[in-house]
Amino acid sequence: MIVSNLMKKIILIVSVLAILTSLIVVFYSTYVITDVEKIPIEVNISSDIMGFNADPFIPLKFGKVPPGSASKRYVSYHNNEDFKVFVDIKSSGETSRWLTAGIVGNLNNVSAFYFEPDEHKEIELVLTPTDDGIPDTTYYGTVKIITRRTFK
Repeated sequence: MIVSNLMKKIILIVSVLAILTSLIVVFYSTYVITDVEKIPIEVNISSDIMGFNADPFIPLKFGKVPPGSASKRYVSYHNNEDFKVFVDIKSSGETSRWLTAGIVGNLNNVSAFYFEPDEHKEIELVLTPTDDGIPDTTYYGTVKIITRRTFK
């Protein structure tokens, strides 16, 4: 009797550990982050002039933008993995309240997308500073492009 109760406890512990290990493997392979790309943003809010900037060292430099107008930049994304990925675009900093993202031709304020293996799309980033009395100055932020592995 003592041996059988001990065996039952050992079998229960091994079973629980096997289930937990399986859940961890499924979670990790489904939601593991494969890449995080951080891109700096710079915009000069200027109520009297609009201008362009082609500075190659700041990829998302929007130039001079009057409040109430919009400026667009594009980021190419190519899934080089041999599995489907989920791409999530997050913005932070002073410019985050004005930034929206979407796939070119389908800008619907959705900043998360699925990409099949070897799929390529252009992501459109639109910066629209509100006309609510913001001071004319330079504002900074960051766009994070987070790539996760998925089985969906």
